[in-house]
Amino acid sequence: MGFFQRLFGTKDKAKVDEFNNQNITFNSKENSDSLGKEKHKPPVENNKESDTNNDKEYEKIANLLKKLKFGEAYELLSKVENNKDLPVGLMEFLGDFYFEGKVTAKNVTKAIKFYKRAAKLNNPHSTYMLGKCYLGGIGVRENEKLGYSYVKKASDLGVVNAYTELALCHAHGAGVSKNYQQAISYLKKGADKKVKTCLLMLAKEYYKKEEYKDALKYYTVAANEGSFEGMYTAGLQHYRGEGTDVDYKKARYWFKKITEGNVTGENIEYMCDALNALVHYGLNDNTLYLPSKIRC
Repeated sequence: MGFFQRLFGTKDKAKVDEFNNQNITFNSKENSDSLGKEKHKPPVENNKESDTNNDKEYEKIANLLKKLKFGEAYELLSKVENNKDLPVGLMEFLGDFYFEGKVTAKNVTKAIKFYKRAAKLNNPHSTYMLGKCYLGGIGVRENEKLGYSYVKKASDLGVVNAYTELALCHAHGAGVSKNYQQAISYLKKGADKKVKTCLLMLAKEYYKKEEYKDALKYYTVAANEGSFEGMYTAGLQHYRGEGTDVDYKKARYWFKKITEGNVTGENIEYMCDALNALVHYGLNDNTLYLPSKIRC
């Protein structure tokens, strides 16, 4: 979903293009789904000046967000955050700003306030975040049933990452009846959308059941999506001949690909494991390179 589609909660490309061409006004009192439909409708006379000023301010904030100037955008947003006509997309950004605490002090209570406002207007991301908060008891009293309902609604609104939470809920009976087959079904839906968590969870499930061919299939897709865990396990399966013929060339390919990745806290362990595998299995051809900061 593009930037302004995310901002205004619409998948209508024509409306998005119209805003990008700066040929519309905000119609701030309209629901986000009707943005642009009545752009020529005259405002109520006694609110004309106020509405015009608000629309200009919202457009200014939107342009700052488009330029990724989040700090400046927040400074303006914080002054209008209580406006009743605040566009749903700006509610979403306020929720994220307060939840993440990067451009302002972290305040989960305020984040949930804006997620709730936006969720009432069917904003997909806010609905998803609200569901996660209720499932985990983050800033609210834990309520698995309510959390599941929000996450399910988010998936219906197109949030593919929600398939992970839905699968976990059915796997553990959180907020919904325990149903292993339904959990697998949601993992497959997420895997079809190349959600890495779903791909890896599904691969692990097949591997645990010794259905190695299916496990390798999903580990490989995850690897192609940049998952170091996927790369490492695909390499091991090719080396061991699990679900495929033994193929040292492919094993070496995946192990070495890990060592060429970016150095972050979460992948250093896999880098070290890959290096050890290349050396231990005799797959290194003396062209291996690891960043100098890596010490295994």
